[in-house]
Amino acid sequence: MDGPSTSMDNYGGYTELIDASEGNDTAMCSRQSFTAVQMLFRVYLLPIVSLFGLIANVINIRVFSHQKMRNQPVNWFFLALSVSDLAVMLTSFLVFQLPAYAERMDNLGFYNAAQQILLTFYPLARTSHTCSVVLTVVVSVHRYLGVCHPFLIRRISNVAVIRAIIVGSVIFSFLFNATKWFDLQITSCNSTIFIGQLEKVIGPSSSMLSEWSQMYQQIFEMFGYTAVMFIFPFTILIFVNVKIVMTLRSSHRLRRQMTQRNGVKKNVIDNCPMKAEKFKKKRLFKRNLSVTCEKEEFPSNGNSTPPNGPSPSIPVASGGKKESSQNISVMLLAITCQFLSFNLLAFFHNMIELTTAPNGEDPSFTETLLTEVSTFLVNLNCASTIVIYLKFGSKYRVVFLKMLSICPFLSSNRPPSPQCNALNDTTLLISQGSSIKNKLWPSARSQSVHRPSDGIPNDLRLPSPRLH
Repeated sequence: MDGPSTSMDNYGGYTELIDASEGNDTAMCSRQSFTAVQMLFRVYLLPIVSLFGLIANVINIRVFSHQKMRNQPVNWFFLALSVSDLAVMLTSFLVFQLPAYAERMDNLGFYNAAQQILLTFYPLARTSHTCSVVLTVVVSVHRYLGVCHPFLIRRISNVAVIRAIIVGSVIFSFLFNATKWFDLQITSCNSTIFIGQLEKVIGPSSSMLSEWSQMYQQIFEMFGYTAVMFIFPFTILIFVNVKIVMTLRSSHRLRRQMTQRNGVKKNVIDNCPMKAEKFKKKRLFKRNLSVTCEKEEFPSNGNSTPPNGPSPSIPVASGGKKESSQNISVMLLAITCQFLSFNLLAFFHNMIELTTAPNGEDPSFTETLLTEVSTFLVNLNCASTIVIYLKFGSKYRVVFLKMLSICPFLSSNRPPSPQCNALNDTTLLISQGSSIKNKLWPSARSQSVHRPSDGIPNDLRLPSPRLH
């Protein structure tokens, strides 16, 4: 059975919609069937990617919506990106693959239903793809500000601002593709396959056939769509990621130089007894000063360490936060490189179509192959982000394994995974540390109950006289 050969503009390459016969409903249908290349990709290859992408993005949404993941503001971007990728996978199946299956089914009712579904979900497919591209650019810019301008990002990096940015990206995607709701229409005609029955075919709407509308489409596709979907994203992503790499390399070089200087200072101290003695005196002075400050800050406690942990004036090592920030930067670099690689062919194909005048003939084998391969790569990009998350996201892996019940926190016959062992050991150390701290340093509240207000110990207090 024949069917329409449909591809969304630059989502898979170009738009090729079969012209339906105009006029009354008794006109004969005029449509093309899918080629062998289109059948290969849409019936056999794309369904595998779509199925994997649907499952993968559902897992991504479940992981990033976890309470421990939502505490980090950048994960809200990854959550929204997973939702948009899931929409891309779903609409890609309904727009690209379902019409091909309807043609193979040789069922008129199923074929007509597939045409109606294509008409409904075509603008949604364009919108979801635009939203995915915009969110990829936004999260890259956010990471660039976090790495290269950390003091600026602290003012604007909160959940409320990030939610507003995500909502703005979704609204922009819908407004940008608002005209796509009026591009197509369904026309009924006499089927050349099912003799004596009416068949529905997709074609351009009557408003799209006017001269003004054709000029608008050319301007929109040449300047608007190409700039928003390819030129601006590619330029911004390349710039911000180059700056991120340069900043990370500079930070790594500075850290290595500081490590080398500390090593040289240690060698000098070891080889020079006088300097070693001076260094020890300086360190002892600093240590006594810190202990004195702690005693002054917590006069009610006889120990040198406050009951609730170290003093706030003492700097706490922030290596864990710095390592986590670097892991997020590396993960985002991998996502960006994947995005640029998988969308590069669609960009070049779009530029070729813009510079080539349409001749009104059917697309050649090369053009059809470029369209299907670029569509396949775009879908593969949206489906394979889970691999990057599992590879570079340590926190993502822990939450993912816990959700799959691979981490047996309670008694189980299966041995726990290394990530779960680390998590359990950390929990055990924290609980043991809390119990030891409670034994060594009683709470201030309990001390205030047993200590008299005048500060005299009970063993030195004279007995109070009793009244008879």
